Amino acid sequence: MELQPIQNPEEQQHPRYQRQFASKLVVCGLWLISFLPLPIVSLIGYGFGWLLYALGRGKVVDRNLLLCFPDWTAKQRKSVAKSHFQRLARSFVELGVLCWQKKSRITDSVEIIDFHHLSKFEGKPVILLTPHFIGMNYGGAAVGEKVDVLAMYSANKDAVLDEVLRKARSRFGNPDLISKQQGIRTILRALKTCKPLVYLPDLDFGAKDSVFVPFFGIPAATITATSRLAKASGAAVIPMVIRQREWNKGYEVRFFEAWEHFPSGDEVADAIRMNQFIEERIKEMPDQYYWVHRRFGSRQPGTQNLYKQLKDKHYIPPKG
Repeated sequence: MELQPIQNPEEQQHPRYQRQFASKLVVCGLWLISFLPLPIVSLIGYGFGWLLYALGRGKVVDRNLLLCFPDWTAKQRKSVAKSHFQRLARSFVELGVLCWQKKSRITDSVEIIDFHHLSKFEGKPVILLTPHFIGMNYGGAAVGEKVDVLAMYSANKDAVLDEVLRKARSRFGNPDLISKQQGIRTILRALKTCKPLVYLPDLDFGAKDSVFVPFFGIPAATITATSRLAKASGAAVIPMVIRQREWNKGYEVRFFEAWEHFPSGDEVADAIRMNQFIEERIKEMPDQYYWVHRRFGSRQPGTQNLYKQLKDKHYIPPKG
């Protein structure tokens, strides 16, 4: 594991250096933990996640669950939120295994289901519609070892963690990483290689190039790029959903049938269809969606900020 050389004393006082030093300590910890048996790695992640939630880091998660599942009791939401943090922390701790351990440790712990839905499109452009479930790094690595893919990539603000994430995402198979800043033209050129594009379009990327369509009954900014890419490239759209199994059972990657009549010619209808599909998958494993993201951050003119109350110093998380 390579670390950067120690900088001079003046630079060591800069907050950026101090953050990087802390990040390097975290990375060293991930490296050490990666040598442990996978079930033990998982349990360490669960413990870390429990601690994070207990320290009050779950405000956005609590709010998202309240917005999306208003009929649940506070106890139900708290249980799912706590489980979410445990699973999310587990996926983070497992980055060390992805980066520095034998590939077989990862691929042997991932079950790939219904791969034929993808394999029958070999030699043709394909968009793998991959919702933000927390097992995406681990499951994506196993898929990348089985078939070369194109993958969208957004740089992490922390340069040290960014390097770790890049390593984890690039050492399996021969993936082509595409920065989201490179735009649609770059993606279209890449699709001509007929490598499947792992595409994650379900976050709030802002109002530009988005439509506001229901997500659990709440208007959410949803990008229309999936429809536009499929139309321009002729690519089939195949959903790929990754599930984190229990602490000693690894992961599961499931491929679904290619969507028929997609794109439909109506970008709003296509966005609604995508959100409805994701909602159905979330209901199957509600603690595994990426709830730490402010999915409803972008709002239409004249509508309220759904996260405004989280800035309140006296905000009280749900009890149960």
